[in-house]
Amino acid sequence: MRVESPGCPKDSTLGLSVIFFQCVFIYTSHSKPQNEFIVFHKSRFSLIGNTVENKITISHDFDSITSSENNITKDYVVGNHITNIQKDPLKSIYKLNKKMLLVIDSLGVYNVRSFYPDYVLLRQSPKINLNRLIDSIKPKYIIADGSNYKSYIARWESICKKRKLPFHQTNKKGAFIINY
Repeated sequence: MRVESPGCPKDSTLGLSVIFFQCVFIYTSHSKPQNEFIVFHKSRFSLIGNTVENKITISHDFDSITSSENNITKDYVVGNHITNIQKDPLKSIYKLNKKMLLVIDSLGVYNVRSFYPDYVLLRQSPKINLNRLIDSIKPKYIIADGSNYKSYIARWESICKKRKLPFHQTNKKGAFIINY
């Protein structure tokens, strides 16, 4: 006659694995980004993601979906446990709760009166006078993505450094993320 003691190893292993999976579930549900705006780095192109709760909206200027765009967004989606993906064309203004982001492209059009964005994203190497732009719209941050010429980025960085204005270039610092 064989008698098993209470607290058999099978029971403790099962209990520990249930606790482990509950912890993993809680961690993944709380580690999802709530509201996040991302300017990804993609050489020669612009790639933007806007995550709201469990949905990301991807905007880009590619001719077609390339594997590198798919890899960049796929890595982000998998890493943040996002289930809903949408595509949207690039916009010139993004409203992120109380923050505003102005996108200036190769046309260099930003003639907006009484509009003072918090962020300015420069893409496709716009031929603008950055000092004049800073004086007229008074942004708090300048961002340059991977679609710009390196010589333009270097000039913009030196202007921002002289004016003590934060400058982010995605080819050196990686993706720019705004939590809102």
